[in-house]
Amino acid sequence: MLDEVTRRSLELTCTLRDGGRDGSLLAAIDRTVTPMGARLLHDWLLAPLPSGRPSKPGSTLSPSCSDSPPLRQELRERLGEAFDLQRLTARVSTVGDAARLGRRRPTLRLLPRLKAKLTGRRAPLLAELERRLELCPDLRESLDAALADDRPLRRKKAA
Repeated sequence: MLDEVTRRSLELTCTLRDGGRDGSLLAAIDRTVTPMGARLLHDWLLAPLPSGRPSKPGSTLSPSCSDSPPLRQELRERLGEAFDLQRLTARVSTVGDAARLGRRRPTLRLLPRLKAKLTGRRAPLLAELERRLELCPDLRESLDAALADDRPLRRKKAA
């Protein structure tokens, strides 16, 4: 574990100069396309595995995807369409409004397409991801039955 002073001195997530993200190690290496991936990378950076233990799953994903740039690009595009399920779930559980509940649907609809892209991959990590990817058919059907499709969903509010 790295103590707070060491993390700050190494400028892992923010700089000493202004406390901003730009210029930090995280800013230099973050190529994630979802808020969930960005949070996971942030957490991994602040709590690295001790030496001698197996590497993090993300460190073995890059070689698997680097063999197929079109696959990597398509996965990035699909994931870029996803809403932040972690935050939406937290908000729905406390507020429970239909708009937030409805924002889960586009992301849940992406899951079969993502799984199809991973199916039959020889790379062990991609095969494991495909095996573990839950399509949540019951949840998708329940949301589709309960919510109307007439309201457009926005990703972010306009400034």
